[in-house]
Order: sequence, then C-alpha cells, then structure tokens
Amino acid sequence: MNQDKFEKLYGPKKEKVALLIPFLMERPRPADSIARFLNRHKVSVWSYLRTLRDLGVDVKKDEHKKYYI
Repeated sequence: MNQDKFEKLYGPKKEKVALLIPFLMERPRPADSIARFLNRHKVSVWSYLRTLRDLGVDVKKDEHKKYYI
C-alpha cells in the first residue's frame, strides 16, 4: 500500500489506533471499556478494530467478548 493511500484511509484514525494497540496488549477489554478509553461510541470501536486487522494486527476476541492483541 502506498503512503498516499495509507494516509487517505487511516490518517484520521492514526492517533486512536496508536493508543489502542498498547491498551489491548495489557489485557482483554470489552468494547464498552475501549469506547470509554478512546472517548468514542461503541460502534466506532468496531471500526478501529477492523482498521487494526486491515493493518495486519492480530486482534482476537475471547469467549467473554473481550478484545486483545
């Protein structure tokens, strides 16, 4: 993926995605907790998680619907 395409797709989310990676590496988190941490609506959380997956980050969900890396 070239730099221009990357910036167009992920530029606006870059800051939140950068915050989300270490947050999810600490321990599994439910979507509500992620939403509060990012100060976003829960629906936006799924968009950020999808972005992480698109970037090749292995985001997983456990049996309690908590997300982690």
